[in-house]
Amino acid sequence: MRTNKKTKEMREIDLKTRSDFVGKEEGAKDAVFFTETDVAFRIRSIKSFAAKLICSNDETTSYYNELKNEILSYKGIRSRISWNYESFNFGKDQIAKFSVRNGTLCLYFALDMKELKGSKYRVELCPSTRYAAVPCMYRIRNARRCECAKELIAMVTQKFGLVKGKTPGAECSSSYENSDALLKKVLIKKIKSKIARPVENDRTLFKFVDVTLAERSMTDEDAAIYIKDDVDGKKHKGKRGVVHVDVLSEHFEDGDTVNVEALRTKNLIPSDVGRVKLLAKGSLDKTLNVHLQEYSLQAVKMIVLVGGTVHRA
Repeated sequence: MRTNKKTKEMREIDLKTRSDFVGKEEGAKDAVFFTETDVAFRIRSIKSFAAKLICSNDETTSYYNELKNEILSYKGIRSRISWNYESFNFGKDQIAKFSVRNGTLCLYFALDMKELKGSKYRVELCPSTRYAAVPCMYRIRNARRCECAKELIAMVTQKFGLVKGKTPGAECSSSYENSDALLKKVLIKKIKSKIARPVENDRTLFKFVDVTLAERSMTDEDAAIYIKDDVDGKKHKGKRGVVHVDVLSEHFEDGDTVNVEALRTKNLIPSDVGRVKLLAKGSLDKTLNVHLQEYSLQAVKMIVLVGGTVHRA
């Protein structure tokens, strides 16, 4: 069994440092403070590609090392790491890019989505202009996908007529470092900015919303501001459970209140669950008032974009 070196290192660091660091992983919540004049100050922790990679688990860094060495085994390819990603170029042509999205290693290819449609490669089209030259995104979630990524590398290098040479076999990733060390190296930046509280009447409402529409219609920053804190200091007894938005859409009606008790009554969670996290999935066509303990920002977007409210209970 392989030993997770980074996990061991994390156990050895100070508990306070570790809590601070883990809370600022990829999907870290912004700190938002409101004033009486409805002005909010937001402190954001922005992580570079290098920082995200350093914070990744051993499995992810192993895939990164393997795939980077595979790409660099083709003659003439050069790599360049910038704040958001790592690029691989052959002359003036961009061949591929690495990024880390929500803790998952992603590889982008200069391939045509139409040619891959219906194939075993479940690539996704990346609409961002930042990836216009390499629009086909492939998420490296497991060993099988790592092998499929190698096949996609072979396709894109063949497209550009590249010749495979000797695989470097070098260790490309860095060892784990905590947030303080990454801040000192300017691999994490903290940005404070003043923002206005969004007015509910100003947002565009939809009768139906899915995950894709929600992502396109609202930023993570605005979504975080729509979460209202109703925390009364009481501890929630019981296990932690997970519910998806499409389940709420199926089992609740317009105007319903969704909380742990309501979920338990409808047998949507086990009786011993006392804390629930809501995750985005499927679609939603109901206006709901949700009072749960944790949310993904995608789930928040789906709730508020159909006119609902989100409360952290």
